[in-house]
Amino acid sequence: MELRTLVSAAGLSLALGVVTAALCVRPPFSAGADSLTPEFVDVKTTEKRTSGGQQRIEVETPSGEVGDLLIAVVALARDRAIVAPAGWTLVDSGVADEDEARLGVWRRIADGSEGEAVAFTWEGRARGGAAILRYRGVDPANPLGPSGFVTGETRDPPTAPDVTAGVGAARVLRVFAVFGASIRATEGPPAGHDERFFVGAQGSNGVIAGGADSALTAAGATGSAVFNLDLPKGRAWRTGTIVIN
Repeated sequence: MELRTLVSAAGLSLALGVVTAALCVRPPFSAGADSLTPEFVDVKTTEKRTSGGQQRIEVETPSGEVGDLLIAVVALARDRAIVAPAGWTLVDSGVADEDEARLGVWRRIADGSEGEAVAFTWEGRARGGAAILRYRGVDPANPLGPSGFVTGETRDPPTAPDVTAGVGAARVLRVFAVFGASIRATEGPPAGHDERFFVGAQGSNGVIAGGADSALTAAGATGSAVFNLDLPKGRAWRTGTIVIN
């Protein structure tokens, strides 16, 4: 009787141990597309202040890691067909109004072959500015989500449009270009955003460009975003919203 009791007790302890161990085992963590928000790493900018000389603009590549997302923004004071180097994918390119300014955006996943600097070229004289932004933690298979661009020619500042993000942990980049404005700095980024760059060739025949971003916590509408620019009078502008997955 005593032996049976001991055996039964041992069997019960073993069973409880198995149950306890099963309860303590956690499944391995899997980082899905919505688990982490892409993070801003760095940005580099440059300006072409005169319309003469070589019609190109070269901007330094921000340093980082393989797998980072690079986004290039180029603004010209004239409607010129901008040519990007091999390996860069066009996101959007459009004019502010007639031939007064062009804003182009490209993307690339860093693989170590992008070089220390990137040059964009075009035909015809133009002043301009450019920036390359670097982000980490993007979805390598689908680095960008929806984007939207609008144009205007008003005294009101550029308002980047609302788009619908498909993932809950994303970053929203807003960019703009304004023709013929002498603005030395913004009066602050759009509400809830961090300013990332402000660059360009000032003056009546110049162009300025800027960018700001913010983190999204849920999928759905990004809302619009107003760049706080004090435009002296009606100016042609183009602005856009880009979702980074």
